[in-house]
Amino acid sequence: MECGSPKPEEPAGWTCSCGTLNQGKFCMNCGAKKPEGAPLYRCDKCGWQPEDPYHPPKFCPECGDIFDENDIQ
Repeated sequence: MECGSPKPEEPAGWTCSCGTLNQGKFCMNCGAKKPEGAPLYRCDKCGWQPEDPYHPPKFCPECGDIFDENDIQ
């Protein structure tokens, strides 16, 4: 990666126990249901996602919007 180039987007979604990255409610590889204990958060204003879905920040570090129920996917 070259200095000054945009940071590559990290993949959105959840990782199944089989190792597949998914975005829906079920794994597209093995059919397992998305774990209920790990809601996916994405800022409803700018699209930023926290690295730790279990501990989202109170405010979006990119735009300052409050993280609330509108940000749960």
